[in-house]
Amino acid sequence: MLRIFKRLNSTLSQHNIIDASRANLISSISDYGFTVGETRVRGPCFIANQTTLLWDVPQFGVGGPKMDVDPVKEGEYNNPESPFHGWSLEMFALLEAMEPKPEMLVIGTGSYSAPLPPGFKEYFTKMGIQVESTTSRKAGATYNDW
Repeated sequence: MLRIFKRLNSTLSQHNIIDASRANLISSISDYGFTVGETRVRGPCFIANQTTLLWDVPQFGVGGPKMDVDPVKEGEYNNPESPFHGWSLEMFALLEAMEPKPEMLVIGTGSYSAPLPPGFKEYFTKMGIQVESTTSRKAGATYNDW
């Protein structure tokens, strides 16, 4: 899987959902998504190395849809009160292949700040990436200032 991501890393710009000529700054944040440059993005996105990608992560935690069945599988974080409910380290596999690696990862967690699940911070530290989990508005401001 990592080999596949390494090949993809060199062509990430092909999957960029934002016009490369426009700034990749977050200009607004709503309950439904972001405006990056002049493009509205509904739902989670991953912005790194001047590339904006849609990010398919579970949204079953606080503020997410109520589920009749528990979507959590083995190896996934299981706390229904957390916006990270249903997440695993596989959600960040793209970071392992990125060159250059980002110095910092800022994760927006919606309207309320939530701590990272156990083991997540150690995972990023091993890759040399600082990580911060905060509200989505603060995450957007931090990204723009970085």
